[in-house]
Amino acid sequence: MQKYKLPMGWGAYAPTGKRFLGSATIRPEDVPGPGYHWYRLPPVAVPPSTYVYFFWSWIIQFPIESVGDAARPEEKFEVWARIKFEGPGFPHGNPQQKNAICVERVIVVRSPTRIP
Repeated sequence: MQKYKLPMGWGAYAPTGKRFLGSATIRPEDVPGPGYHWYRLPPVAVPPSTYVYFFWSWIIQFPIESVGDAARPEEKFEVWARIKFEGPGFPHGNPQQKNAICVERVIVVRSPTRIP
């Protein structure tokens, strides 16, 4: 059994209040080609202690709490991750490489649907 495969879930979670804030699934058809590509979560609020998790195991957790503003808890942000899938177990993967999922970076930007 391959533990880390597609489809791959990821999302944002706030331990304070034990809240799932938003999630998405990357499916094989979402991988447009070899190399790194950007993937986006639906807009989420970012309360204290929020982090982005990857995979069913949540083995990668990236804190994003610093972008939130306690004075505007309803403000929404887009979370983007730049991810590469390589090896024969993934679409466009090189059969000469080992299977790997690489998360290069995570960025968080204010959602364009923000109300001033």
